[in-house]
Amino acid sequence: MSQQARRPDKVIKAGKIRASIWSQRVENRGRANVRHSIALEESYRDRDNQWQSSRLHVFPEDLPRLELVIR
Repeated sequence: MSQQARRPDKVIKAGKIRASIWSQRVENRGRANVRHSIALEESYRDRDNQWQSSRLHVFPEDLPRLELVIR
């Protein structure tokens, strides 16, 4: 059986910044829930003018703290 690569639920782009929203089914105390995470990625050119990217994964509850450090 072939295995397909997972894809994010949604991708949002703004210039060189991209946010990919992922969902994962988890079980907590016998209840099935969906947990979301956000992968932030910035594209940039390195010294050799090759495109590279840097990635950071956060959960929605981390966004206010992320905004605080970015400011």
